[in-house]
Amino acid sequence: MMADVKVSPKEEKFAQAIINTAGDKVKAYKAAGYSLKLTAPQMSTQADKIYNRPNVSLRIKQLQKIELTVIVATKEDKLLILEKVIKACSVVDEEKGMINAPSVIAAIKEHNVMQGDNAPIEVSNKHAIVKADELDW
Repeated sequence: MMADVKVSPKEEKFAQAIINTAGDKVKAYKAAGYSLKLTAPQMSTQADKIYNRPNVSLRIKQLQKIELTVIVATKEDKLLILEKVIKACSVVDEEKGMINAPSVIAAIKEHNVMQGDNAPIEVSNKHAIVKADELDW
């Protein structure tokens, strides 16, 4: 793992705010506590300058990698939970005497969405439509 990059406390706040604001440099600039006495274009220029500092941009990349790891771990945890729900709901209910189908279907659907398995499948239809009287019976 890469060692933390040396940044000032304001630069660290800026880098973290970049992650938390989905890359909005001006919002990050404000959140980090930089001067609010500037015009919007001036703030944008200053935010760009801070963002492009080598140490700050490297720190942002480090934080993005950490954020991605957290998201992936969370997704994996959710998938495991959904798999448990599917298994638990797929058994016969002793009171109702039947499978809890709506819960299983909902859990499978969500699992598929999270795995990216909901992409449409391309189907080609090579059949021609003809009139019944044109068929050779």
